[in-house]
Amino acid sequence: MVRLIMCLLVLAPSIGFSNHYLDGVWVNDNLGKKIELFSDGDKLDVYGVKPHRQNRQVFWRISKRRYEDRYGNRIKIEDDGCLEFRYNYSLRKIRFRKAAPPHRDRVAPPPRGRHQGGYDRGHKDHHNTGRFSLEGRWYSPKTDRSLQVVEEKYGFSIKFDRDGDWKYFEKVSERTYRDRKGNTYVVNGDGTMTWRSFDRDRTITIHREGR
Repeated sequence: MVRLIMCLLVLAPSIGFSNHYLDGVWVNDNLGKKIELFSDGDKLDVYGVKPHRQNRQVFWRISKRRYEDRYGNRIKIEDDGCLEFRYNYSLRKIRFRKAAPPHRDRVAPPPRGRHQGGYDRGHKDHHNTGRFSLEGRWYSPKTDRSLQVVEEKYGFSIKFDRDGDWKYFEKVSERTYRDRKGNTYVVNGDGTMTWRSFDRDRTITIHREGR
């Protein structure tokens, strides 16, 4: 029993922080490139990636060690101190090594829905609904499929989990978003969202998955 307790005490720190071993500054010495990563469940918040180098870019987990953003860029985790990055328009792979812990001003993002400078998620929450963030994983009981939502400056992008293309919906009123074809999403009072086709013949209501 004593030996078991000692083992648990030794393992406790690594268990508690295992989800954040990717957090920090990663560099490629040969090319002089630098990116910064923050783990958040099954996604990574990444700074330093084109086309939005200064702002957060979201990479969603697509397998145990691979992540992909809405542009098709991919990150592969090779081990705790090395990762591989590939832009969607190039077959070239860039290897990064972990060089430093996260910058202090980005370690603790503000709570969702609260506008604070220095982190774009709070701004997007306020812009989109004025109350809560739409970003995250959603589920459609009608199609039995999960979806991913990434908030943008003037709306959000959405795609079915693990396949499909990203579709952008621009905010056109307090709770309504429309794509270029005329399809809409409406944020309902109960926290769900309802998609309606441009001809208003089809509707699908989606629910937020637990974080």
